[in-house]
Amino acid sequence: MSIVYPITILGGLGLLFGVGLSLASKVFSIERDPRIDEVRKALPGANCGACGYPGCDGLASAIVAGEAPVNACSVGGAPVAEVVADIMGGLMWQRVQDMLQLYFAKGGIVTRLKKNISMMEFKIVEPRIY
Repeated sequence: MSIVYPITILGGLGLLFGVGLSLASKVFSIERDPRIDEVRKALPGANCGACGYPGCDGLASAIVAGEAPVNACSVGGAPVAEVVADIMGGLMWQRVQDMLQLYFAKGGIVTRLKKNISMMEFKIVEPRIY
């Protein structure tokens, strides 16, 4: 009979700590950008480090954060760059080509350029002080 109390106390403490850890994991969870997983699936998965990042997970995080270009994966080449560009919000090269066509078109150049630039997304980067 004297063994029942310690087993009950330890079991109760285990249950209490388990519930506490479960609640803490919900409260302190960090939401991750879903585009990181999409970009990671589009990359070839060689984890070679040729891009300068520690594997494909590091490159995917850098691309979504805007620290690496969409064509940073030299193993995947142009097909992977196009898929990653689609995930990141459209083909960037297509936007450049459209702007060049509008620039060299006759008539209404300024109006068309203003319209095209207003449709593009820009990222404001804070200056870094070293």
